[in-house]
Amino acid sequence: MKRVRVALCQINCRVGAVGRNVSAIKRGAEKALAARADIVCFPELAVSGYQPEDLLLKPAFIDANTAAIAELKKAAYP
Repeated sequence: MKRVRVALCQINCRVGAVGRNVSAIKRGAEKALAARADIVCFPELAVSGYQPEDLLLKPAFIDANTAAIAELKKAAYP
């Protein structure tokens, strides 16, 4: 049976700091992959930061999160 190595990445996300959060996610993923992880897990709302509350009503914030997720997807699946 093949073993699966799971990495749990605890990062300090900041509400609304999408670019900063994405950089932290990328650094965490790089470390996990260097440790030969098969699966890398991050906290809920890692991109937007917790708890976004009224930021969710701003279209620019939603667009920034959507673009950040697309960027992360591209990095994960080149």
